[in-house]
Amino acid sequence: MQKCAKSWGVFFLAKSVNPGAPRGHLRHKSGVLWKLPSGSRGGSASLTTAARGLRTTAAAASSRRIERILPRHDDFAERHIGPGEREKRDMLDVLGLESIDQLIENTVPASIRLQRSLKMDDPICENEVLEALQKIASENKVWRSYIGMGYYNCSVPPPIQRNLLENAGWVTQYTPYQPEVSQGRLESLLNYQTMICDITGMPVANASLLDEGTAAAEAMQLCHRQNKRRTFYIDPRCHPQTIAVVQTRANYIGVKTELKLPH
Repeated sequence: MQKCAKSWGVFFLAKSVNPGAPRGHLRHKSGVLWKLPSGSRGGSASLTTAARGLRTTAAAASSRRIERILPRHDDFAERHIGPGEREKRDMLDVLGLESIDQLIENTVPASIRLQRSLKMDDPICENEVLEALQKIASENKVWRSYIGMGYYNCSVPPPIQRNLLENAGWVTQYTPYQPEVSQGRLESLLNYQTMICDITGMPVANASLLDEGTAAAEAMQLCHRQNKRRTFYIDPRCHPQTIAVVQTRANYIGVKTELKLPH
């Protein structure tokens, strides 16, 4: 809808520049939308470029003129980043300032202040970003993986996929600046620990290890703390990355490792 509106905006701008000029064609995916003046500056190519949001110099200027008439409603920054004009005004009133420029004058030393505008392209809307990302993603090629060593495709039951993987509630309640990542992950760990205790009959169960290698290294340290022996035997049939993690951890706690098959 936004692209269609932009296309009509391009048409009206072109007509206002030269209403009597011969017409070219303004095309869209659905076909010819209108005939545009062929003598307008930049021709139909520049206008089409502006309508698609591609940022050439002429197209950017044309796009800005269009957006003054048909403002965008899907700009990510406008919808998600920063306070609105009313909130800015309220904060400036509390500080006793007239404008953000005055705030900058009072807080940023002139010696380090940039005395020109930032060299940035015009922003593009969220739909255009998604379109660009989808185009990049479409170039991916999915091949069969033969890496093995613990990394395998698996069948995910629909209840897991629907209620966990596709449920944003598992990943959005908590900011990801702490090791647990999110409250959803904590809940899944508790569910796992409860299940292990039910199956094994043990009073407690640990469930905060990252992967197989980390779990093996923790097992090695548990054995070392229990009997204080300085040699730890590793089954050579373990995955190489698991062996490497155990050897790395052992090196820093003074434990010697040996690869040896069990008797």
